[in-house]
Amino acid sequence: MKNINPSLIFFIFPFILLTSCSNTVEFPVSDVIPSAEAKAVIKKNDNENYNIKLEIENLTKPERLNPPKKYYVFWAETEHGSQNLGQIKVKEALLSSNQYAKFETTTPHKPLRLVISAENEVDQNSPGTFTVLEANVEY
Repeated sequence: MKNINPSLIFFIFPFILLTSCSNTVEFPVSDVIPSAEAKAVIKKNDNENYNIKLEIENLTKPERLNPPKKYYVFWAETEHGSQNLGQIKVKEALLSSNQYAKFETTTPHKPLRLVISAENEVDQNSPGTFTVLEANVEY
């Protein structure tokens, strides 16, 4: 049997530990934007807060929805209610016509459900009725 280099274990173990502490949420296909592919990675940090990284591919601009809207807003539903995490801006890829969005934030509350809604105002306390993408978070 071959011996394993102890320094290799020293580098691999923290990597495994860090990646196992994160939770990946795959959003189901949207009825509103079927081409949109979204996923979020949630990781509890050293301060007991939740870091959330959201990536969405093939996201149309909110003005092209029916009815048209001005903004996409990212929400976390928690035990304390809905939390507005902020506006999601649609960007265009450099060498193609693909549109995407990336968003990072931190919240002190454990997300139980993630929602992306289309809104005419960004600074609301709860999501409107136009839900674009949503997913339950399983821990």
